[in-house]
Amino acid sequence: MKNKLYLMILLILIWVSIVSTSSAEGTLGQNVTITIPTEGQKLNTSNINVIGTASENVTRVEVSIENGKWQRASGTSSWEATITLSEGSNTIYMRAIDKDKNIIGETSLNVTLDTTLPVIAFTSPIKDEIFLTSSRTVTLTASDNDLSKVEVKPGNGDWQAASFETSWNAPVTFSEGSNTIYARAIDTAGNTGNTSVNVTLDTIPPTINIKYPAEGDIIMNPAVTINGTASEDVSKVEVKVGNGDWIKATGKSIWGTPISLLEGLNTVYSRAIDTAGNSDQTSVNVTLNTKLVTITINSGAEYTNMTEVNLSLTSPARWMSFSNDYSNWTDWELFTSAKSWTLASVDDMKLVHFSVSNRNDIQPDHGLLSEDSIILDTTMPEVTALKVSTSTPELNKPVDMTAKVSDKYLDTSSVFFFITSPDGNRSKCMTGIYTCNFINTSGYGRYNVTILAGDLAGNTNNTEKTWFITTMKPYDSAISTIQNNITEINAIKEVNTTLEIFASQNINGNINIILSNDIPPEINQSIGSIPFKKFIAITTNNPDIEKNLNWMNIKIYYIEEELKASGLDENSLRIFYLNKSRSMWETPSSGVNTTNTGNFSGYVWANVSGFSTFGLSGSYPKPSQPVTSGGGSSSGGGGGGGGGGGASGEKYTNIEVIEKYDLYIFKNKVTEYKFKGNKNPILFVNITGNVNAGEITTIVEVLRNTSYLVKTQAPGFVYKNMNIWVGNLGFSTSLNIKRAVILFKVENSWLERNNLAGNEITLAKWNGIDWITLETSKIKMDSTFTYFEANSDSFSPFAITALKGTNPLLANITSTEKAPVPIEKVEQPEKKPSDFLMNWFLIIGIFLIIGLIVEMIVKMKNK
Repeated sequence: MKNKLYLMILLILIWVSIVSTSSAEGTLGQNVTITIPTEGQKLNTSNINVIGTASENVTRVEVSIENGKWQRASGTSSWEATITLSEGSNTIYMRAIDKDKNIIGETSLNVTLDTTLPVIAFTSPIKDEIFLTSSRTVTLTASDNDLSKVEVKPGNGDWQAASFETSWNAPVTFSEGSNTIYARAIDTAGNTGNTSVNVTLDTIPPTINIKYPAEGDIIMNPAVTINGTASEDVSKVEVKVGNGDWIKATGKSIWGTPISLLEGLNTVYSRAIDTAGNSDQTSVNVTLNTKLVTITINSGAEYTNMTEVNLSLTSPARWMSFSNDYSNWTDWELFTSAKSWTLASVDDMKLVHFSVSNRNDIQPDHGLLSEDSIILDTTMPEVTALKVSTSTPELNKPVDMTAKVSDKYLDTSSVFFFITSPDGNRSKCMTGIYTCNFINTSGYGRYNVTILAGDLAGNTNNTEKTWFITTMKPYDSAISTIQNNITEINAIKEVNTTLEIFASQNINGNINIILSNDIPPEINQSIGSIPFKKFIAITTNNPDIEKNLNWMNIKIYYIEEELKASGLDENSLRIFYLNKSRSMWETPSSGVNTTNTGNFSGYVWANVSGFSTFGLSGSYPKPSQPVTSGGGSSSGGGGGGGGGGGASGEKYTNIEVIEKYDLYIFKNKVTEYKFKGNKNPILFVNITGNVNAGEITTIVEVLRNTSYLVKTQAPGFVYKNMNIWVGNLGFSTSLNIKRAVILFKVENSWLERNNLAGNEITLAKWNGIDWITLETSKIKMDSTFTYFEANSDSFSPFAITALKGTNPLLANITSTEKAPVPIEKVEQPEKKPSDFLMNWFLIIGIFLIIGLIVEMIVKMKNK
């Protein structure tokens, strides 16, 4: 039973297939067409409308590109669909479907999409070409896969077809003046390539006139300068005499040139030629008569820079007259062979007209005439933009120099660079037009550069000046800073400098250091102190190094020969630097170490916060002065003579403030060092000398924390740590200092905040082994501070501390002193010789009085 059922189903399926096939084959032949586009058509747009027709029984039309997705068209018997073509060949398919969804008609066609524009270009004429004739055949090149035609039109005219032989060409006609020629190439798809070119038709000749000599002039000198005017569009002006050669004149719209005449009648021609080649010509007839009258200005010179000139004259006549403009003549005067004359003051070519006659009752312009010309130029050459390729070249490295020089009558053979070397020798240099490649840079120091320019009239200009500085071979080295650590750079050998750099980040880069004995022109020259003539310029190729620089210690070393050459007091040497943001020189915290170091006599150090240009300065030695007694005084300044002042061994990162002063210390007299810094708690260090020590430097270093020179922290509640140094190492002992009183202050707010009383404050000193407290007394109190004083006979690290509930070692410094000696304060400067003599007169007077009293007592006893 199952087998019969399967067989029946199979027969039914075969019958349905046969019926469907025969039905479809019977309808495919129905009338189906595509009317737009047409077979093989070339199109230049990708989006097109496909239009066609189908039989009446069609209920749906579908279109496809290259067997792509079918899309439904609008309409049936007349239908339309929008499709998108691809570049190149495309096959468009169409099918018609009836109401039973049977395909009852199909068709297709091929079209080509071409959107590439033809390429077209003019080969003739070229851009901005100028023509003398209005008709011209233009030639072009055009290319495309399927070029249809090439067309040309001049300006707003009609398009005309170009013909092709070996290239595309077409005749065109131009209008006078500027013309634009358009061309286009069109392919079979309708793509159009365009181009154009601008040309000029110039058929109008220029105009030219001869101003001098005039028609019919009688000229006495065969050497004459012809001059005149021409229209503005002239390319050149040429002149010739008779059948001679054409020579080019100087100038265009205003022109002139010297010519030579032959004795007798001469025809002088001039012509003007414009850029298109149009020309115009004119001429005058003049007569040369050298046997009658001649005039020569400044012995025939062509140029002068003075309005006063000398005239040399010849004439057989008795009377003579002169004019600068041929209109205003001088009165007749008796002939002389030489005369001084004043030209009109405006710079230009000048003519002096000369008239002679045996009668003085006629107008001068009716006499026998002659003239001569000369160019007046009173303006010196303009010299600007004098530059050197580098203002800090290394020794023996060349330097290029350039300048701009302009003058109407410049004499290029009189333009030179003059270079004065450090030894005073002067060199002249010119290796090109206003350039110099200077190679003789073996001298160390400043090279002054001046450019001298002269013109043909004798005017000169030497006002433009500059200079450059030769340097030692720069030190350039890679460094890597370490966060919150010191990076050391030892460049003593190369540039006499060492650096300690403390940065807040790890950064890599290069440090460049240049040593010179002068500063270049781009840096402010107003140093404001006496320079040592030793400068250090420090730069880096990585700005982050300087940006993250907390501080830098710089040491600049010097030798004995440099010190002697400067004439400065060694102990006065300090570092100064250029504040780059203000372009001004400033002095940081600085000091000098006069101890010999290797081949150097010493070094000057400073703590700074950035890279710049640094230099050494100082003062000349002070003349010695006698000692005077009186009140003490303080002075700011650098290092001093006598004991001097040594460099601290404290770590730089621990120093908050450095304050130092130089004063003279004398035996049994008080010298007051007064300190003024707001962050410095020390007010005075008053020293009584055991010896006459001379000028001594006293330094207070206010510290951020405990000094690195001690082993333990000071006892108690520490208010402030500081180092106090007096003189060089070994000076601060009882052998040199009899007594010292240190006056200091403590903020009341700090005392209140820590619940401390004033009598609990003491000054502690490090004695080399341990902290000891000094005898400390409260002096006074105001609204802000409480003031104290303590005694000491030596100096080292100190701490202001509060001893509350502690029992440290107490050192009463004053108890170990000898019996007090009467003490006088020292008044700076020192004592005058007249005071010294007065003391001796007083002593002698006292002894005389005592002697008289003794003598009177003896006489009374004898009675």
